[in-house]
Amino acid sequence: MSILQTEQLKLYNMEFKGTKGEWVYEGGDNNSIDIILPDDTTVSVDRHSRCSDVFVLSRKGMQANAKLIAAAPDLLKALQDVLLRNFDDYSMFQAINAINKALK
Repeated sequence: MSILQTEQLKLYNMEFKGTKGEWVYEGGDNNSIDIILPDDTTVSVDRHSRCSDVFVLSRKGMQANAKLIAAAPDLLKALQDVLLRNFDDYSMFQAINAINKALK
């Protein structure tokens, strides 16, 4: 088994330590959007600057960020599944880096 194959198997078997289950995008208002987790906690996406009350992101940009966060568990699982298929080394390298970023 190659080093790449060993790393693929190790990352495929790693477990996500965050809240398991479906993360749901919640519409929100003009200032923030919530992602509702299965344990009824929320992750909020805000479009204000951290240092002032100025909008630094459009409503559409805020929505796009919230939808990406809500999709994160599904995207992680899809990347882990990609590791089981033998794509080219560059694709595998990108998948490995993304999984490491999420899990480590």
